[in-house]
Amino acid sequence: MSQSNNLRRKILLPIALLKADYQRKQPQISLNRYLMLSKGFIAESTILYNLTMKNFNYYLSDYQAMNTRDINHQSAYFLNNKVAFTDMLEGLAEMPATLAIIQNREFISRTELFYDAKTLVDYLQADSLRKVVIKPIFGMEGQGVWVVNWEDGKVRMNDQLLSSEAFQRYLLSLEVGYFISEYICQGQFSQSLFPNSVNTIRMLTMIDPANQQAFIAASTYRVGTNLSAPTDNFRRQGLSVAVNPVSGRLGRAAMIPQNGQLQWYENHPDTKKQLTGRIIPNWEQVTRCVLDVANYVYQTKQIHYVGWDVVLTDTGISLLEGNSIPGVSLHQVHHPLLTNPDVKRFYAFHGVV
Repeated sequence: MSQSNNLRRKILLPIALLKADYQRKQPQISLNRYLMLSKGFIAESTILYNLTMKNFNYYLSDYQAMNTRDINHQSAYFLNNKVAFTDMLEGLAEMPATLAIIQNREFISRTELFYDAKTLVDYLQADSLRKVVIKPIFGMEGQGVWVVNWEDGKVRMNDQLLSSEAFQRYLLSLEVGYFISEYICQGQFSQSLFPNSVNTIRMLTMIDPANQQAFIAASTYRVGTNLSAPTDNFRRQGLSVAVNPVSGRLGRAAMIPQNGQLQWYENHPDTKKQLTGRIIPNWEQVTRCVLDVANYVYQTKQIHYVGWDVVLTDTGISLLEGNSIPGVSLHQVHHPLLTNPDVKRFYAFHGVV
């Protein structure tokens, strides 16, 4: 990296950190939170991790997390571009199919099911149980995600009903790139936890610099709530449920702080279904599949660092997407990453810590 880029980073990253702190809208009132901000942690992280001057070194800071953006270098494109991600893994892993791309107000079909906005409506209208998902090609934190189906003579987009004509006009007004994908039906285990979102396991994988093999640094089960639906995103008030890395047993669930208070649950706050103590089915198979894919993308694309979103189905798993700059707060709310020597060595090798 050039000296000018290094200088730009030293200037811009602290600004980005302050901006993130402001956007989180957590109270910044104590001396400890100001001290933690000087160590690279925003106020929200100070609450999430219960940070003090004695334990902050065990946690990857928000400033350090921003620096992970360079770990995958140019290969990050294959994770940031969700269509490229699907194409990269086609035939290797189960994934929702990309059905169409909408860019610069142009509808490009990649399926025989429909070929434009009108025939998409016809496809949905033919079966009220059919759903598709519309997402930004480049997107983060579940923003701009629409689950679409036909209901009562109109097109439902999340909780909004549009006429067929209004929906078509909306699609053809999109200038920023979006894509339409197959809707994945989650298995009974995930469905029982919360049915109004596709609930995903977030698995953080790293390539060990010593043996060039993937390992799982952390796993968390993300479960949606009435506040986050139709997504399970932690930043949007979904739950982060601890996962025992060996057994797949669920621990307590955390929710992003509201009014400065971290929320903990053993049962789902909306469905009241038990979370803590349940065991993810076929956990060993799930981890093996993700490690195999992580090794593949490293060997073929030199991708070292991925946050995988894994959907449990009744027949196995489906990979929803991979993230090149995965958020770490949903993991560290349960356990600090840097207490694992393999994780700390990985970040040190890539100049993050």
